[in-house]
Amino acid sequence: MARRPASPVRRQLLIAALMAGGGLVGGCAAGASWAATFFQPWKAHLRMRSEDWRKIVVDIRQLGFRQIYIQWLGWTHGADDWVLSDQTVQDLLDMAQQLGMTLVIGLPHDDRWQKLLGSDSLPDILRFCAQTVADAGALTQRVAWAGHPAFGGWYIPYEIEQYSWDSGRKVRLLADWLKALAAVLWRNSRMMPSISTYCSQLETSQTLAAVWDGIFQGGAQVRPLIQDGAGVYGQPDLDELDRLRLLLQSRKVEFDLIVELFQQQRPASLDAGDFSAVTAPPDRIRQQICRFEASGARRMIAFAAYPWLTDETEAARTLRAHWKALRCSYAV
Repeated sequence: MARRPASPVRRQLLIAALMAGGGLVGGCAAGASWAATFFQPWKAHLRMRSEDWRKIVVDIRQLGFRQIYIQWLGWTHGADDWVLSDQTVQDLLDMAQQLGMTLVIGLPHDDRWQKLLGSDSLPDILRFCAQTVADAGALTQRVAWAGHPAFGGWYIPYEIEQYSWDSGRKVRLLADWLKALAAVLWRNSRMMPSISTYCSQLETSQTLAAVWDGIFQGGAQVRPLIQDGAGVYGQPDLDELDRLRLLLQSRKVEFDLIVELFQQQRPASLDAGDFSAVTAPPDRIRQQICRFEASGARRMIAFAAYPWLTDETEAARTLRAHWKALRCSYAV
């Protein structure tokens, strides 16, 4: 039998309970730094009903998050393009508003990004930059989301690392691109867009701090989200991340820390698409919280409550059992 959507009265009672601090884990003052979580839409989500979307949003709100980063609106310029409908996004913003939440909306991800990272062709890089800026301009002119009370800003759905930007000329192109893209999004929303960054473990003489110094020297106004988890090949280069943090602090740039709620498993092949992961154990989350405390970051952003915290796997249930303590205390 198909599940019927909750009645308006029942929905309002649930929303009232959440607004009052109820839910699965309860409220706490210290947990405010767990302000947001990412959510990754995929093509299969195009078929979801409104009540299914509402369940996801309510589940995330019940876990204490007040903001959701919709990582991307879709994938474009590839073999299998898809984009969430404007109506779906409008409905999500309405749901978020009812629950006292905000949404940060990611631009559509251009499928040519991975090829770009492996390319030394400056004309190819320039064409990609021009296309994505034009696409962002067309999107922001078409939709009115920036005027919605639950709109929390724009996210640029790419990840900046030091291996792929190993020359001064490429860094200048990167800086010019982010400056132009951020300007388009600022004009639309008067909010600084955010973008993720991480320390590549591939060998290079380039440093992440130097890449970001070039970005800021180029005038780009973006908020970095630092990925500080331990990947399948071990801990990130903490010295490298410390240099980046010192640069951001010296420039008085606010940044956030992304805490991974998953633990990647070693892939069976070298295929980039061969990704396997499980929900991380509580101790792994505590280690990342300790790094957050020492980092100077403003907020922790979980990657990602759905599905790593909401699933019904044994690992997810274990993490949920510890979640209130992880939210409400930064002590190990």
